[in-house]
Amino acid sequence: MGDSAALVVKMSQHEMLVRINSVYEAVMFSAVIILSVLLFENTKSINSVLARSAMLLRTGEALLGYTGVVLTLAILLYDIKDTVYKILMVCISTGTILYFYHFYEERLIPAILSVWGILGFSLMLLASFFQILNLGAGAVLNTVAAALAISFELVIGIFLIVRGVKKREVT
Repeated sequence: MGDSAALVVKMSQHEMLVRINSVYEAVMFSAVIILSVLLFENTKSINSVLARSAMLLRTGEALLGYTGVVLTLAILLYDIKDTVYKILMVCISTGTILYFYHFYEERLIPAILSVWGILGFSLMLLASFFQILNLGAGAVLNTVAAALAISFELVIGIFLIVRGVKKREVT
């Protein structure tokens, strides 16, 4: 970031990769919206305010992500993408923390998984604020948080595919 001229040269040398990545990101952010709506539908009866807040934050993540794709394709505005992604990480982190607090509160998945998600994305949220404020520890904290969050996302994805969430008994 910061050297737009060098970046434009690099991007023009790898134009097809930039386009492929843009399509990938657009599909990924579309999946985020779909997942957010599905999670909202599955959790709104338990706590609609928390479920709606989490859904809106994760949808905000996707909208900022789409903005990043447009900025990437608009090459000259690419430097703004870095700031957009830092704000996007605040949305991802806060929305995920709310979802997994909700899951923890309702015991929909094992508590250790909820705590892992909350911890990983709390660190990610802190790292995002450090990076937005250009504090030196932000990059190091982000690396640790990313390792924790990415490993969590892999495990929770497999867990949800294999086991799903516990059904809440209606009385």
